[in-house]
Amino acid sequence: MYQPLRLDEFKNLYDALTYLTPRVRETECLFWVDAICINQNDVEERSAQILHMSYIYGHAFAVYGWIGLPHDEEEVRLAVILMEKFDNVLAKHNDDLYKVITTIYLDNKDILPEIPGSECYKGWLGIKEMFQRSYWRRTWIYQEATLTQDTSFFCGDQHFTLNLAWIANWMERVLVEHPKFPELFRLDVQGDASRMAGFRFNGVIKTGDSLLELLDYLRATECSEPRDKVYAVLGMAIDLSSPGDIIPDYSKSLAEVYADVVRFSLSQADQGLQVLDHVTHPASHWNDPLEDPSFPSWVPDYRTHGNPSPFRTRITDSRWAYSACGAKRSYNVNIEGSRFVVKGLHADEIVKQMVIQIMFLAVRSH
Repeated sequence: MYQPLRLDEFKNLYDALTYLTPRVRETECLFWVDAICINQNDVEERSAQILHMSYIYGHAFAVYGWIGLPHDEEEVRLAVILMEKFDNVLAKHNDDLYKVITTIYLDNKDILPEIPGSECYKGWLGIKEMFQRSYWRRTWIYQEATLTQDTSFFCGDQHFTLNLAWIANWMERVLVEHPKFPELFRLDVQGDASRMAGFRFNGVIKTGDSLLELLDYLRATECSEPRDKVYAVLGMAIDLSSPGDIIPDYSKSLAEVYADVVRFSLSQADQGLQVLDHVTHPASHWNDPLEDPSFPSWVPDYRTHGNPSPFRTRITDSRWAYSACGAKRSYNVNIEGSRFVVKGLHADEIVKQMVIQIMFLAVRSH
């Protein structure tokens, strides 16, 4: 049974369809729009469709990301032209980044925004405005935009590829060292658009990542439905080999969904207690799970962004942080209701915690 959908109640979707429908008709393809094709008010249908998302986007003829209407049409148009210039600079040097870095200030003055009001300056204004939009923080776009080779992002009638988005962020990192590069255009090089582009081009999709690694990478993203912090990555996790490993179910409480991650991780022989790295204390979210009896202290709250486990460092393998015997598993774990029970060998106790400040000094040879 079809139900009418008032697109004027979904302004962003209405704008997207207005601009994108003529382009799709030219390809003689059909649209897939989650907000329309899935009954968002039917919990069972939403849960069932989650498992098909990776197939849909992975086999799509093309994926179009709608950033929104342009703040300034001329700036957006010039921004796309500028990004294409960045691409040409790389192509000129056969993608040799060293040559680009060493020659860019001499050979490519037309991409340095020195003169306010110039086309280059306006183009940088467009890049800055587009890449600072909240669109790039959405959890779902990581799957939607990276599972296909043909992804385009639209801002009004202007569009650019994921590759150009990555190049623009990379080019800013190079130009930021120039003394005449305006402070106004210094983007956050670890910003949302850069992270999303890097997610694809750093080989995450090619080599695959585990569920825990994906949840960690996407932890700072945002979604209106907090269960989607887990469900949005199921189609990309290489260790989810069976459809029954984690079954999407929007009727479950948030604590139950996040606890499913813990149960799955514990079932993986090579992960040990690594999932405990994802537990943050104290929680930075306004709704502190520690004050919620339905949210056990051992369940990660993926709504939060920071405060990683003290065992978590960039230079150690956290899988062995909970095992004094190294790779040899010397403990047993059981989840009994809301209790997380670990049995192992009692080696010692922590009696005091201290913060150690580490200072790195640069030594110049003479």
